[in-house]
Amino acid sequence: MKRHGPGLFRFTPLLFALTLVACSRERVPAPRGVLVVSQEQQASWVRNFNPLSTATAARWPTLAGVYEPLFVFNSVKSEYVPWLALSKEWRDGNRVLRIATRTGVNWSDGRPYTARDVAFTFNLLKKFPGLDRRGVWGFLSAVRSPDDHTVEFSFQKIFIPGFDEIAAQYADIENEHWIVDIGAAKLADTPEAFDVIVMPNLYGDILSDVAAQIAGSVGLAGSANIGETAAMFEAIHGSAPRRAGQNL
Repeated sequence: MKRHGPGLFRFTPLLFALTLVACSRERVPAPRGVLVVSQEQQASWVRNFNPLSTATAARWPTLAGVYEPLFVFNSVKSEYVPWLALSKEWRDGNRVLRIATRTGVNWSDGRPYTARDVAFTFNLLKKFPGLDRRGVWGFLSAVRSPDDHTVEFSFQKIFIPGFDEIAAQYADIENEHWIVDIGAAKLADTPEAFDVIVMPNLYGDILSDVAAQIAGSVGLAGSANIGETAAMFEAIHGSAPRRAGQNL
């Protein structure tokens, strides 16, 4: 015990001095163009920045950071913000999504980024299904880039998982998904069975006519257009001022 006492005593000030040096050392700034990623205060830290990794989840900020997406979802406003894309347009009855890609963007090796890179990435998931972690090719039928600034996603069917995910949060509300033709027949036969119907604009315009006519007339049914700061209420297909005062 006595032999080790002086050694321990001499070691303690040295340890204290090293601690002071470590605490007082300033953080070295990262070189220009280098991304610094926090270790997230974890005892063990796996350096996994593979966006296609199937074993474990890629570390933040692999997605939307190191590898940038076409759109970034703003969870505060519940909207998609263009990132490597400029705009999107649905075509062919919501079966084709056309996206215009951003220009003036380069890869880390200096080569220009184009829409053909987007098509290559998605077709890579089709070629190697093990990389398709989210099952996008269960809905896609083709992805192509007609030019360097446009990419088109063709869908096998209208994408509806979003409806199912929201419906699952309200187990006490009955929900069903119908094709529009049988939906129109059911609406005409038993309109009292419906409460809320969610449809694309064209289908909504047609079926709202059917529902209004069942109730008496397209001019009798009311509608509400509700926004964040204002609301407007009117006849479901507008008013008819030329008929005012005619007792029709």
